[in-house]
Amino acid sequence: ADRLKLFHATSMNLSQIFGLYPDETGDVQAELDAAVGRSMPIQAVDHLGVVSKVWPVSNQQTLSAVMGLMGPKPIFIADGHHRYETALNYRRARRQQAGASSGPQPYDNVLMLFASLEDKGLTVLPTHRVLTTGVPAPKDLLRMLDPVFEVTTLPFQAGNEAQVRGQFIETLRSRGQSVPMFGLALKNDPQYYLLTLRAAHRPSASASPRDRLDVSLLQQHVVATLCPTQQEQEAMLYSKDDHEALNWVRQGTGTAALLLNPTKVAEVKAVASAGER
Repeated sequence: ADRLKLFHATSMNLSQIFGLYPDETGDVQAELDAAVGRSMPIQAVDHLGVVSKVWPVSNQQTLSAVMGLMGPKPIFIADGHHRYETALNYRRARRQQAGASSGPQPYDNVLMLFASLEDKGLTVLPTHRVLTTGVPAPKDLLRMLDPVFEVTTLPFQAGNEAQVRGQFIETLRSRGQSVPMFGLALKNDPQYYLLTLRAAHRPSASASPRDRLDVSLLQQHVVATLCPTQQEQEAMLYSKDDHEALNWVRQGTGTAALLLNPTKVAEVKAVASAGER
């Protein structure tokens, strides 16, 4: 509802939808690379220090070639399902207001970013959860999780916290490639925990692609246990930065940080192909 109000108030696309498309032969990227050549990009730095570069392409021959290549390709929405649905609702409302139209209107379009599924630099960053409501004491919490997770403890002291944190994140990333694994940090607790989902609780091969995602497993086995009410879940904070999520807990902003691994591009494709989101 808020995003739809924003559309009506600004008549602008303020956040793009992130779409993925197959380009096994690299034809689309080749057309774009040839078009930009050695031209200088438009560059901007956001509030997080992220540098974005944009190369405008206005050559009609290139645009026609890219449109021809993209036309038959399926588009998988990796992020922005609600933005897409809101854009459809906005278009529907504007069409009702305008009545019959003689041609395409600005509200018939929506801002999207397209990335090739084969792009070697493509990473779907995880969105970590930071709880702000009360959680059980560490010993009690681990006892609650023990039937479902194997727990590895990484204790630290003031002098080696950064080193242990690095080991914690690196182990989560490497071992999490082959098994469902999450990271846990608790307020006022000088330890990091690696939670490996026990084999008996891992989804079967017949489970839906969405149910096999780490984010679904985290919701089912951890978030639902620690935040059983909707109010508690709505109080969660979110971050795509490992250190930001952990620092929020170390500084007392959050009571617990739950770290995930990046979603594999193949998983995004499987979920979209199954008609899920």
